[in-house]
Amino acid sequence: MGKSPVELGGLYCKSGAGQPIWRVASFVRHAPQPHVKLTRVDAPGTQITMSVAALNDPRIYRRVPE
Repeated sequence: MGKSPVELGGLYCKSGAGQPIWRVASFVRHAPQPHVKLTRVDAPGTQITMSVAALNDPRIYRRVPE
C-alpha cells in the first residue's frame, strides 16, 4: 500500500490510543524538507509543526478518516 499525499485539511493523530486529532492547516515552504503546520481539532489555538515524512510514517502518525 502506497503513502497517501498529505493534503490541506487532512486529519492525523499519533499512533496509540487516546491521542488528540490534528488538522493540516498549512504547508511550510521555507523548511529544507517538507513540513506542515497542524492545529489541534479540539483546541484550534494549539499548533505544532511536523515533517511530512513523520506524518507518512505509521509508527508515528496515522491518518484519521473524516
